[in-house]
Amino acid sequence: MQFADRRPFYEKAFHAVWRQVCLLYHFVSVNLVHFFENYMPGPLQGFFNFFAPDIVWAAQMYTRRSTSVTAKLVNYGRLKMAVMNSQPVQDAINFDMTQSSGRRFSLPNDYDHGNKRGKREAKALHLLSQMATKPSMLPIVFAGYLLRKAFRLLYKFGINVDEEEIVKVRLLAKKHPLVFLPTHKSHLDYLIILYVCFVHDLPMPAVVAGDNLNMPFIGWLLRHCGAFFIRRSFAGDNDPLYGAIFREYLKQLLMHGHSLEMFIEGGRSRNGKVLMPKTGALQSVIGAVMESELDVMIVPIALSFDRIVETQSHLNELSGKPKQAEQLFFSLFSISSVMTSAATQSNTYGSVDLRFAEPISIRKFINEGEGKLPPLTKGADIYNNMVDPEARGYHSVTPPSSDEGSKDNKVTLQQTKRSLRNQKSLVTEKWPYLSYEGEHDTDKAKYLAFRLGYRVLYECNDVSVVLPASLLATVLLSQHQRGIYRDELISKVYWLQSEIHKRGGRVIPLTTDTIDMTVTLVLGGFGGANELVKTHNDRVLLSLYNPEERMELSTYRNQLVHHFIRESIMCCCIYALEKQAPTDTEGGPSFVDYMDLYALNRYLTQLLKMEFVFRPSMGVGINEHFDLTLTEMVDRGIIAYHPEDQNKICVSEAVEDGEMKGTLTYLFLCSIAWPFIDTYWLCTLGLFALLPNKAIQEDVLIRKMQDFGETLYFSGAMDLYESISKVTLENALQLLNKWRVISILRVEGSSSKKRAVQLRPEYCSAEKIQELVFQIANFRKKSRMYRSRQFRVQHHHEVWDAINTVKTLCKKSKSGSQSLPASPITNKKALHI
Repeated sequence: MQFADRRPFYEKAFHAVWRQVCLLYHFVSVNLVHFFENYMPGPLQGFFNFFAPDIVWAAQMYTRRSTSVTAKLVNYGRLKMAVMNSQPVQDAINFDMTQSSGRRFSLPNDYDHGNKRGKREAKALHLLSQMATKPSMLPIVFAGYLLRKAFRLLYKFGINVDEEEIVKVRLLAKKHPLVFLPTHKSHLDYLIILYVCFVHDLPMPAVVAGDNLNMPFIGWLLRHCGAFFIRRSFAGDNDPLYGAIFREYLKQLLMHGHSLEMFIEGGRSRNGKVLMPKTGALQSVIGAVMESELDVMIVPIALSFDRIVETQSHLNELSGKPKQAEQLFFSLFSISSVMTSAATQSNTYGSVDLRFAEPISIRKFINEGEGKLPPLTKGADIYNNMVDPEARGYHSVTPPSSDEGSKDNKVTLQQTKRSLRNQKSLVTEKWPYLSYEGEHDTDKAKYLAFRLGYRVLYECNDVSVVLPASLLATVLLSQHQRGIYRDELISKVYWLQSEIHKRGGRVIPLTTDTIDMTVTLVLGGFGGANELVKTHNDRVLLSLYNPEERMELSTYRNQLVHHFIRESIMCCCIYALEKQAPTDTEGGPSFVDYMDLYALNRYLTQLLKMEFVFRPSMGVGINEHFDLTLTEMVDRGIIAYHPEDQNKICVSEAVEDGEMKGTLTYLFLCSIAWPFIDTYWLCTLGLFALLPNKAIQEDVLIRKMQDFGETLYFSGAMDLYESISKVTLENALQLLNKWRVISILRVEGSSSKKRAVQLRPEYCSAEKIQELVFQIANFRKKSRMYRSRQFRVQHHHEVWDAINTVKTLCKKSKSGSQSLPASPITNKKALHI
């Protein structure tokens, strides 16, 4: 079928005139430039030199994109008819509770059993109009011009892309509709991807955006550049109309060959690392593929920043301050202040690196790969497919004698370890075990969406490029001395670069000048930002960071932790076993038992599963991952086996170039996971605020936990201020809810975000909470203050001192606490989620 040209009249007229202007421009351009350079007054000449080149560039881009094969824009009129005439939307318009089966809905307020179907149709059209994108080439070119100017000021080191990846995606776009799934760290993510697609002749995607960005003018510009706005949450709506329109609109976009862009993490990551996937929109995409013959290609995109523009608002939220709603005046003010500081100062936000991972076919994922639904198994874990019901218990297993694995018995070390893990009769409980039955979602689309989202995030981590600011922040936070010489700092940055390369990671090419410029121009304080590198003579100072500066440095370090997290968990487990081991009077290495290490590794992996995207299972279980990590660490010289008994493991103390590099790497790896372990430990301490049997609003409880953390930090009981991060505390509460330690309740009569937290009956005692606190405390870094003899005069035991401090704070705040009635069911004040 041939469709008429449905572009607006003003755009068709402009395009016709512009073609003639371009021809004229090519004829007289040389003479014009000569005229302006030689005869225009000085101030006007500077004005011309600043604006004219990019105006010419924008005009050329308009001509090129208007004729490009990949320049197909969404036609709102055509999609509106397809969505409104679809069966799901018609069913939602005709929705009547008396006709529904299965799930029951209450009637919407505006529904009339009479001849008022027109009202429902008008409502559906209004919802679609408020949601839909209406892209046009003129606003896109105008936005491209503005972004070209802005990005040159903000990112003076450039926006880096891989040309080979661009070509691959461009070719793929001619065969299949694409769904771009980028990581999300900044509001600029959408604009950067829009700009890259515009400049490199990629399809302009329709972007899923929150309706909080639909502000006057800004919302209009975003909508005409490809954004469509949806509510943050509508899954629980009584009226199915909005959900039906959204799902059908996504389906019709894909059916008409348009590309999509959605942020798989849902919202921005405030702490630098990727978040767990939010799969609502992705479920709709998978549903569209399952209902048709269509195949859609998922394109993971990794975005890396030297420094985030909205860092201050992120720090405010991490430290517990409420999120500020987007408003037009404050948004324009923030934009103008950022641009003014970037234009008037030599400092910069560094560079941005954008990488495309290998595309994933949804149909192939469903039919041939990981997407196949495994049989339901008690204890199945959809986060990392660890079908391991004992993953959260500490166990000690009696190891075989050293001759059991000898050549005479023809049993390999690997077989011996595997048989040990499978012999349940050998397992004796050494630590408290938390009984838990995992939940497995039987909804196939939801399960597939989560698995695919998890895979996408892993691919994003895999192709992401580590930038100099992340390297410097990691080095600065992992040092223990008060200052470091410039040459030593550069040497440690190169060492960290080589360690990432060993693990298959990507690092931007470094030179000494690159490191110096990052220190001076990126991490130096400017425009009201924190000064993250402080110097004294020729030294960089390490111990003078205020809490906010340390929190910001940790957000840049978190961009690379995924390269080390498996080994970091292993090192923290060794550290925990070393703390419990008797001191060796001869000064030799402290050996730990293989099975004790395995049990602790399972526990700590499960504890941190809400924080990190581990390697997808691909049919490989936790046992094989554990052995693989152990082998890699031995090969890298970080740990070593006992020469006579390979069931015993220790940290390598081999000396290389005058240093025990195995020990230094071991301590560095521990420092990667310690802040997150401290946060989960702090969360368990905060459970004392719920005694006896209180229900406290979730945000109030998190604020209390942060207050506890600040008290412990300033008293010397906790070294890592970044451990009071609100985001990580929220994840810790989610985990404790899955572990059946707490219940998360929804408060009736309030917004969906108002939730309360209450201990489950079996954990409503100080003794049970103390068991949890001591379990996690085993993995913690020993506080510096407890090495001081003077400090130990009044403080005797690190964990008990922290427990007593928190109990004292709970008593002081008891009179002013905000709590809900203890029995949410009988009092009907809250509902279980």
